[in-house]
Amino acid sequence: MKRIRLVTALLAVGLLGIMAIGAGSASASVLCKRLDYPKCPSSDAYPVGTHLYFGATNVTLTESYGGPLLNCKSSGIVLTVTDAGGEWPYHEVKTSIDEWPFVECTNSLLGKVSNVHVSGSPTAVVNWNPGTVSGDLSITGEVLEFNLSQLGSNPCRFDITGSPTLLGPEQGKIASQLIFNKETAETLGTNNPCSGMKGFLSGTYNQLYFETPVYVSREY
Repeated sequence: MKRIRLVTALLAVGLLGIMAIGAGSASASVLCKRLDYPKCPSSDAYPVGTHLYFGATNVTLTESYGGPLLNCKSSGIVLTVTDAGGEWPYHEVKTSIDEWPFVECTNSLLGKVSNVHVSGSPTAVVNWNPGTVSGDLSITGEVLEFNLSQLGSNPCRFDITGSPTLLGPEQGKIASQLIFNKETAETLGTNNPCSGMKGFLSGTYNQLYFETPVYVSREY
């Protein structure tokens, strides 16, 4: 719990960039501590309750025509394993998303940005990419909200519907990465000043506080 709170604290004081290091799917079975393809020994699988911490600099949300909606100096994500997975392809790895802060966000065209936060109770399912040590996260229940001064008092609300990649580190590197590569964001609800816009979220989150990296693997 202390580490979860610390992610937000580090973002607030601008230390995240210092700590960040490096840079056809089917269901995953386990998250593994080491590079063991194609199967992960049970002793090296991350168990239920494991917290995984990721941090990024320069996270952006752009409109479909390329205009900026958000440009955030930093962001962090805390995942907690709620189901460690099992036999592939029937038993999926599942996580909750306990924190997802966005810090020092700006918009050069639509005025001051305020109250940037994620609402709801987001969760994710990890889908293993066969033949690799990576997977995709299917995120549900996540709504990104923020206010733009030139668009009134109602917040813009976007549902992130894309599937970011959880990438195990290459040989010789340590930190895993969670990569949002123009993941689709759809507007939600009535009285939404951004209604009708389609956004794309981009940013590379590097693993923090790690003793071991995170690989996506088959059953043990």
